[in-house]
Amino acid sequence: MNRGRLLTWIALAAVIASLALHLPFLNHPPYSQHVWRQSATMMVAENLYEEGMDIFHPRVNQRMDGNGITGMHFPLYEYVLALAYQVFGKQFWLPRIWSWVLSVLGAWAIARITLRWWKSQKAATLAFVFYLFSPEIFYNGWIALPDVLALPLCLWGLVMYYRYRDRNDFLSLGFATLLFMLGGLVKLQYLGIGLFIAGEVWMDRKSLSLRDWLAHAVFGILSVLPVLAWYRYAREQIERSKLADFGIELKPAESLEQALYVLKKNLISDLPETLLGFVAVIGLATMIFFLFRDWKTVRSNRVLIPMLFFASGFLVYHLLELRVLEHHQYYMLPYLTMLVPLCARGLERLTKGNLKILVPLLGIQIALTAFRMIPARFANPDRQIPEAFWKEETRTRLQQAVPDTARIITGPDQTMCMYLYFLHKKGWNFERPGDLLKVQANGRSDLDWAVQSGCRYLITSQENIEQTAVATYLEARINYIDGFSVYLIRDPEE
Repeated sequence: MNRGRLLTWIALAAVIASLALHLPFLNHPPYSQHVWRQSATMMVAENLYEEGMDIFHPRVNQRMDGNGITGMHFPLYEYVLALAYQVFGKQFWLPRIWSWVLSVLGAWAIARITLRWWKSQKAATLAFVFYLFSPEIFYNGWIALPDVLALPLCLWGLVMYYRYRDRNDFLSLGFATLLFMLGGLVKLQYLGIGLFIAGEVWMDRKSLSLRDWLAHAVFGILSVLPVLAWYRYAREQIERSKLADFGIELKPAESLEQALYVLKKNLISDLPETLLGFVAVIGLATMIFFLFRDWKTVRSNRVLIPMLFFASGFLVYHLLELRVLEHHQYYMLPYLTMLVPLCARGLERLTKGNLKILVPLLGIQIALTAFRMIPARFANPDRQIPEAFWKEETRTRLQQAVPDTARIITGPDQTMCMYLYFLHKKGWNFERPGDLLKVQANGRSDLDWAVQSGCRYLITSQENIEQTAVATYLEARINYIDGFSVYLIRDPEE
């Protein structure tokens, strides 16, 4: 078997291994880490499917007495999922397969980028496996998360840009423009992958023709302006509806102490353990060693300046989002664009490309990723959702406990979306026990607001609620299902 075919089989074996490791968890409902994000994503897709496929007016379930239209990132991931619902019906396996396919496409793109940078098929194959078995991709590429669409869109945008530079193919530049624009619309920060292109332009600034400058100007304007316009529109929608389910703001650290703690955690824990995996980190450490050892040669490499542009830009972004990055490592996914090719090239150089060493190391990467993610996230007995939502029978009974058209109030749910999503209902949510009668900024409690707006049902997992002041609002408990009480609220007119 020739070497090229062998490398293709290695990549194919990685795809098969990834699918096989994920299949036992195919038809599970949203659960585990970031369940709030999974629920929010699937909620928007469900509302598109059920309330009209209007991608410009995404709706949430915590809509109180309004229509639920709010601002958010461009819901392309959710829209494609809603289209799939049109064909297959609402199935829990659909977002999992959709995200997994996107992960494979991202791995293919990173392999193409690695091949162009290092001119090595082995490094490209290593990059393919390292991306697909990045622990964060392994997990997030099996849940409903828009980031797993934004990243491959921009990676393929970079691939198309390189094709334009190599072949002077303006059609490829057009595709690159479209892909970067869509990637930025889905998640704004992924536009930062375009900093690699800024580095390329900087290096070639003296040799670019007027035509090239104009082409890059059009590329930049069409990639960025629609994205900025969308997010301005999204903020206006949030201000209009007062529904801030999807925050569109920066979250820097609140203190120097917090900043240093998060940065240390991201570097020492998150980077090796969940972003790259320990075998890939060996390749990264090796590549860093070679970069310093061969600096006089390396500094003339065309990859270096684009990497510096990207790293500098994303360091600024990282600092501006430190509060989020304490617990949401998937915000670090754009770093894979630079780090995975470095890991691949470093491991190739360390082993001198010996496949008898590389193949077992890739097997270890796969095994360690599965060992890190499957017990902790996929098979963890703490599913981070109530047991009633996990079991189809009780979930269905809860959904059928009150009419589908009824506005309800439910909680306590700190995610502000999970209960309403699983109950398949619209209305109000309260975060903590005791919040039902807490006076809000509008001068009344959420329960008062709900009742005056015609809400007649309370579905809650709060125990002993009949022993609180809320009891004066309740007419009767009409059902009890696996930890959830369903109450009929007294009509205030009576």
